[in-house]
Amino acid sequence: MKSFIVTMLILLSILGKLCAQPNLTIRASRSFAGISAEHLQNRFWIDLGKGNRLCLELEDGQDLEKFTNIDSLLMVFVADMKPFNDSLSDPLSWHLIDYVVDAGGKKKVRFQSFRPAASSFLLDQTEPAALRLEQDTIQIVLEFPVTSGRRHDGIRQDRLSLYLNNYHEISNYITGGLNEKIRWLQKNVNGYWVRDKNIYRAEKDPSISAPLPAGYIAASNDQLYSIIQVNMGNYKNYFAPSFSLGVGFSFKREESTRRLMFMWQPLFLFGTNAQGHLQTYRNEFVVVNIFRDWNKPNQVHYINFNPSISFGFMVRRDGDFFQKNSYFLGIGHVNLLKHAIELQPGMYFHDLFKEATPSIRLNFNL
Repeated sequence: MKSFIVTMLILLSILGKLCAQPNLTIRASRSFAGISAEHLQNRFWIDLGKGNRLCLELEDGQDLEKFTNIDSLLMVFVADMKPFNDSLSDPLSWHLIDYVVDAGGKKKVRFQSFRPAASSFLLDQTEPAALRLEQDTIQIVLEFPVTSGRRHDGIRQDRLSLYLNNYHEISNYITGGLNEKIRWLQKNVNGYWVRDKNIYRAEKDPSISAPLPAGYIAASNDQLYSIIQVNMGNYKNYFAPSFSLGVGFSFKREESTRRLMFMWQPLFLFGTNAQGHLQTYRNEFVVVNIFRDWNKPNQVHYINFNPSISFGFMVRRDGDFFQKNSYFLGIGHVNLLKHAIELQPGMYFHDLFKEATPSIRLNFNL
């Protein structure tokens, strides 16, 4: 009994360490503006006039402070882009420019040019004037190392996007009041926002808009959901299938998702009765689960070792398999195929850890 408990505690300690260590490897998909929308918390739009717009996307609202000197950021960007000015001067082509400053201060740039299959012209002048129907897009991604564990890979990203009728118009906005605009937003982000159709506008500066007040992208990451599971496990040397019905609460944050679940779980055992006939015995448990799952974006099939505690107490006893005051305790779980299957070790016991017997259960989430 004691050796089993010690083994379970060691396993939980190992799983906790595996989950707690951030992976500092920067994903290759992030090379050019590959920001993960899953981690974005705030988004702001600024109307620059003449159809030009600025979009600021942040993983943390406090990162607004990093853009209060946006003029300096744009000056550095324009200076770095000077060798490519000739390639960006075609009046009929539009361009997509990705500019990344990684956590180590290294800069990467990529630009793509697109030319329309057909030409368009404006005919209200003495000479036809060529029309370009798409805007130039500039995406500037800034990466920062984080040590607080908010991101599982140790990197936080913010993105500044500019949508301009012509790339060279960017010089009009350097020292053109953007610093003051961002500083005003930083001070008034929690002020009053007015709903305008499907967006919200800052009451005192309608040129600033957002999906929700204070720039939040989603109202809440918390959810209430139903639970239906089919379970296969063992009790001593018996095959013990069961199913679970209940409700769960999910609290999703940037680095992890916490789940609290309450379930009714009838467990079925098979034996021979006094008449020698096969009989099914149903013993019912009420189970409380507390799970913590690390959020790992861009993974479709993976195996995760995550900490959890499951505690169940018997509310209905059938047959002589279980003693009165029997309980189930599960520690740690393994997620397979994006939570479709969960593997959970545990043990059954009665009273105060008397006659503890190890068990392992496979849960299929429907």
